[in-house]
Amino acid sequence: MGTTKFFTVGTGPDMQSAFTAAHDLAVQRRWRRAPGRLATKTEAVLIEPEVYTYKAALRRAEELLNGFDPRIEDKWGPAGALEYSPEGDARSWLFFGYAPN
Repeated sequence: MGTTKFFTVGTGPDMQSAFTAAHDLAVQRRWRRAPGRLATKTEAVLIEPEVYTYKAALRRAEELLNGFDPRIEDKWGPAGALEYSPEGDARSWLFFGYAPN
C-alpha cells in the first residue's frame, strides 16, 4: 500500500482542540467517500513553535515532507502541525503528513 501527502487546516483555542475538530470533520467526510487523510491519524505533533503565514507554513510543511522528517515520515504515525496566523482572531494550524492510500 502506498502513501499520499495531505494538508488540512484546523482552528481552535489550542493545537489539540484544532486537531480534534479537523480530525472529526475528516472522519465524517471519509464516510461520504471524500478524502479524509487526517482521519487516519490519532494525534499531531507540533513541529515548531513559530507562527507562520499560511503560505510559509505550506512551504515549511513541504520541506519537511520532502525531507522525510522522522517526526512525520511514518504513514501510521502522527500528523505534523504548524501554527499560522490567518486574518481575524482565530488561532489556526496546518496539519500535514503522509497517509496510507
